[in-house]
Amino acid sequence: MGKRASSSSRPPRPDYSDPYVDWWAMAEGSRTQSGDKSTQIEIQSLSRKVFGLRGSEKRNFDVPLPNGATNFNFCPEAWDSWTAKASDYPYIRADDVILGVIDTSFALGQRRLRFESGQPRLLAAWQQGADVCNRGAPHLPFGREFSTVQIEEELRKHSGGDLRKPLNQEGFNRATGAIDADKPSWEGSKELQLSISHGTHILDVAGGINPGASGASLADGRRRCHLVAVSLPPLFFHGHSGNFLQYHAVLGLIRIIRIADAISAAKREANCSGFDEDHQFPVVVNFSFGFEAGPKDGSLDMERAIRNEIRDRACDLDDDEVVRKRKRKCKPREVRTFVNMPAGNSNLMRVSGREVVKPEGHDPFEAILQPSDHSSTYIEFWSEPFNRSAGYLNKLTLHVDLPDGRKISIKLKKPRRRVPRVRSILAGDKSGEIGRVYFNLNRSALRSRDQVRLRVVVAIAPTLVFFPMRNQILDTTVKLAPAGRWKFTFTGLTNTLRFDAYIQADLFGGPLPQNARRAYFDHRHYRDYLESGHERDSFSYEEPPKPLDKGPISRVGTHNALASTPYVSMIGGYRNSDGRPANYSATGYRGPPAFNSQSDVDVVFPCDDSVANAGILGAGPRDGALLAMNGTSVAAALSSRMMIDFLLTNPDSELGQPWLQTQACDYANDGRPEYYMRAAPLKAGAGHLPYPHGYCDFGPGVGMRARRSGI
Repeated sequence: MGKRASSSSRPPRPDYSDPYVDWWAMAEGSRTQSGDKSTQIEIQSLSRKVFGLRGSEKRNFDVPLPNGATNFNFCPEAWDSWTAKASDYPYIRADDVILGVIDTSFALGQRRLRFESGQPRLLAAWQQGADVCNRGAPHLPFGREFSTVQIEEELRKHSGGDLRKPLNQEGFNRATGAIDADKPSWEGSKELQLSISHGTHILDVAGGINPGASGASLADGRRRCHLVAVSLPPLFFHGHSGNFLQYHAVLGLIRIIRIADAISAAKREANCSGFDEDHQFPVVVNFSFGFEAGPKDGSLDMERAIRNEIRDRACDLDDDEVVRKRKRKCKPREVRTFVNMPAGNSNLMRVSGREVVKPEGHDPFEAILQPSDHSSTYIEFWSEPFNRSAGYLNKLTLHVDLPDGRKISIKLKKPRRRVPRVRSILAGDKSGEIGRVYFNLNRSALRSRDQVRLRVVVAIAPTLVFFPMRNQILDTTVKLAPAGRWKFTFTGLTNTLRFDAYIQADLFGGPLPQNARRAYFDHRHYRDYLESGHERDSFSYEEPPKPLDKGPISRVGTHNALASTPYVSMIGGYRNSDGRPANYSATGYRGPPAFNSQSDVDVVFPCDDSVANAGILGAGPRDGALLAMNGTSVAAALSSRMMIDFLLTNPDSELGQPWLQTQACDYANDGRPEYYMRAAPLKAGAGHLPYPHGYCDFGPGVGMRARRSGI
């Protein structure tokens, strides 16, 4: 048995307030000091006002960015007050609808994203990771943006002057910054040069149109759907673990809404027909993004940013004290912004746990770190809400048992609000750190001033890298962590508290490997398979459904941590051939109550067509390319498609969670196949919804199979 030791004689001082950014700058981020400029990454500090967050707190957000993407000309006032030119958006009319998609690597010249005559349906494309070449626009914090006119100009340039002629797609993609031809494959955006593009596929599923289909003509007088594409920086800039992309994604949502309202104001200023003082475009935003760990109660800063943006656009009075005291410049109106996010694909990955921690002890949380993992591992623990004045944490200690036999005790004394305290986990020879423990108090979503939740983040170094993790600027050294079984035990509580545990990762997939072998929890009661040999899900698919999980490590609670708010619809997935929820589709903690629309997973859409035909068909990165992709991000895109279809015929409708749940209940009563069964609410929310009518260009109800000859 190893001797139990303290973590460090002198607590380190974090260089960044976000544990993920602080540790990443020490570990994977240390490679930015090499002589190869193409591998450098910058960290940009952005104020809370840029994200629309109000209040007295002055802490900024630190956002990692690819080298060259930072805009040193950025002006926060220009971000808020940006105005559009009506002439830059010539094809949009007052009764049209806007779809925004936040993803990676869009083929902006794809025929299904253009009108029949070749003009782009895109209003704007924000390439967040693109090099600004020292000429960034002052209203953008990073990257480059192209308007309709600029995209059309590049299309003409690479089509020989005629938009109906074939497009030089490689040249067009380079000109718009969609690919990084001068960077190695492990650093730059390369999806469009491969046979797969997640962003293009999702944008097509959510809003693609055949050039000859309804809505593709500029002359038929029908309402049309226009597009805004926000391309996130490539995931390999940050590594697979962490939650860095939340900042980029939320800024993307804010930018989509800014563009919609600025176009409306510009058209009104130009006296265009239909653009009166009350005009607002209906906007549907599709996130193909999320992350695993968090409070999952709607209290995250970025969830508040989403809520504020939607409510501000509706001039809706909030129950937030800061907003109550603020003067309103407009009267409340109907909500015209609808956001869809995937539930996540982590259901089978053993990344969620829940344990009641008693003063007399508990079973340790056991995490397995895999060998040859190039990314750091982040494990988050969240207590249930408790009264800060109750003194529960006065003697709280976290005990860490390492695979090399060492035992470390870390006293979690006097946690602060917001900004975390830090303790080091040193290598066995004391030559550097192999991890850090961050702990702080977060205000509970219950809105009681004394109600808080304890957050503990354990950051652990990669188990294999090919560069020295020595940060000369921060004067820190990180050593490789030992692979194997790590155990975490809490002692010293004065009362019983429930703790949720998560292994953090960005819930975002792509075609390129990230050299990440994700850590996972282990417990003697966890079972991967049923007695029949099939993969075990959280619930059986029968009526009534039965829970299949036992023990603290569970598939329940694996849902997207960024979507636990009533202002976002969280979409799960199912197999269209028999209605069975996809095994990988995440399971939430809460189902939809009878008289309240708040839940975790709201509804499920198809994410696989059948056992033989995995995935859902959509456009590839080249004209005429067709590919199938699965996952809850595809299901979320179908949800966005259904909303767009409805808004094109009912433009004044208010959609969102209650509307989707009502649609699912109506479908269960009339239209759902008889052989579909009622799935568990924690897994499927209010139930199944079918392929939207607009997804199939040839008619409703046929779905994926009719598209084989339609792209």
